[in-house]
Amino acid sequence: MSYTPMLTNRLALRLSGGYENGHQTSRGEYSVYQGQVLLSPQLFHLGEVAYFHLLVGAGAGFEWTNQNGSGELVAGSSEPQRFTYGPQAGLEADFFLGNRLSLVATGTKGYLFNNSLIDHWPSLASVGLRYHFR
Repeated sequence: MSYTPMLTNRLALRLSGGYENGHQTSRGEYSVYQGQVLLSPQLFHLGEVAYFHLLVGAGAGFEWTNQNGSGELVAGSSEPQRFTYGPQAGLEADFFLGNRLSLVATGTKGYLFNNSLIDHWPSLASVGLRYHFR
């Protein structure tokens, strides 16, 4: 989920949050709750149909591994839970389908500090519909 208020005609603030879960061989079942705060300056646009934005900011998350005793504790790690944080960057494209509805594609890449148990270089990609309140 995300919320994007416009700060100016060419600059937006993007607030997003997400949840991931899965299974890794060494860490067992895991869950990750994550959030991002990104500035989104407009790079360029093609007429009134497509708008392209840079995404720059930070992300933070809470990781929980070895759920239900399903994995091993990582060497040097005394706890299967961890708070992580770090810089994020990416690109976003809005393709307008009408006056208030657009198809949006987003991709971000980041780096996480505090010895992430899941992924030090997380990548996130999404495609969805965005309704523009005015």
